[in-house]
Amino acid sequence: MPTQVQRTASARRRLIAAATALVGEQGVGNTSVAAIGERAGMSRGAVNFHFGSKDELLTAVAEEVTAEWETRAFGYAMPEGASFETGLTEMIDAHRRDIEADDQRFRIFAMLFFESLGPSPHLHEHFARLHRRVRARMVEIVVALQEAGDVRQDVDLDGLTTFVIGAFRGIAFQYLLDPEQVQLKAAYDEASASLVARLRA
Repeated sequence: MPTQVQRTASARRRLIAAATALVGEQGVGNTSVAAIGERAGMSRGAVNFHFGSKDELLTAVAEEVTAEWETRAFGYAMPEGASFETGLTEMIDAHRRDIEADDQRFRIFAMLFFESLGPSPHLHEHFARLHRRVRARMVEIVVALQEAGDVRQDVDLDGLTTFVIGAFRGIAFQYLLDPEQVQLKAAYDEASASLVARLRA
C-alpha cells in the first residue's frame, strides 16, 4: 500500500500533468483551479491543498518544462574536432530543431513566461532565476572560447548574452504566432551567421 508521502507525490504529479495539458489547450487565463482539479480526477480544492495557489502550481509546471529545455539546450556536445563556427552553428540549429520537434511544449513555456510578467510572484521569480542561469552558462561558454583564442576579446558579455536570448526567443515567439509565414530555419540561419561574424576572433 502506498505511503502518505507517495500518495502526496502522486497527487502533485497528477495536478502538474493536468495543469500542463489545460494550459496547452486553452491558455493560462482560461485554466481555473477547479478545471485542473477536475482534469486530475480530484476536488476543486486540490490545487490549493497541495500547492497553496494556482501561481505555485504553474511554477511547478514551469520548473518541469524549463528543466527539460535546459537539459537539452546545455547538454549538447560539440562534435570532436569541430571548429568554433561549426560547433556554434550546430548548437544553435539543435535549438531550432528542438522547437520544431515539440512546438507545443515551447508554446506552454512561452505562455507561462508571459504570465510571469504579471502579478504571479512565484512564476516571476522562477523565470528570472532561469534567465540568470542561462546568461551565466552562456558567459562560461564564451569565456572558454575566448581563452582558446576562438572568440574576440572585446565582447561585452552581459550585452551579448541578453541579446542572444532575446534574438532567438523572439524568433521562436514569432514562429509560434504565425508558423505558416515565419521561416524558422531561415531566421535561425541569419541570426547564427550574424553571431558567428560578431564573435569570430
